[in-house]
Amino acid sequence: MRTAQRKRAARAVLFGGGFLAMLLTVVGVARWEGFDLVTWWGDARAASEAHGPAPEFQLDTFAGERIQLADFRGKPLVLNFWASWCVPCRAEMPYFERTFETYRAWGVTFVGFAVEDDPGAARDFLRELGVTYPAGIDYRNETAVRYRLTGLPTTIFIGADGNIFRTINGPVTEQELIALLTRLVV
Repeated sequence: MRTAQRKRAARAVLFGGGFLAMLLTVVGVARWEGFDLVTWWGDARAASEAHGPAPEFQLDTFAGERIQLADFRGKPLVLNFWASWCVPCRAEMPYFERTFETYRAWGVTFVGFAVEDDPGAARDFLRELGVTYPAGIDYRNETAVRYRLTGLPTTIFIGADGNIFRTINGPVTEQELIALLTRLVV
């Protein structure tokens, strides 16, 4: 009887140790990639004002174009970082598309960056939600790291002067989006 108890105890220790090792590996890799898992998985929402010049980016869109920040010089720009598996990202996409359709008459462009996502799932996600603005995969999270993302969704507003006007970490309401875009184009 004692042998059976020892075997169960040994299995429990091995399982617990294996689980802990796996958890530490996931957290370590995420931190190495520049992500803060507390805000990534949490309900935290933060906004910050101007940050100076927007870092350069390049994105190969699902439409087959290569775009970069310089392409939008002199125009207001909204960068939205999302993933197909992100529930708040899914919730805000329909009004991002509506707002894009409205504000592009004022020269505003939206660019979507899928982060930590499968290309097929990301493409299907956009098609399903009817998103028409340029979007693609942020392979290796290069742009996410340059823009210091701490979670998803994140929306960055860049003025026509090329400076970051506002960064919102977390979901954006349609009213906030419209208010910020109005300030951006005025």
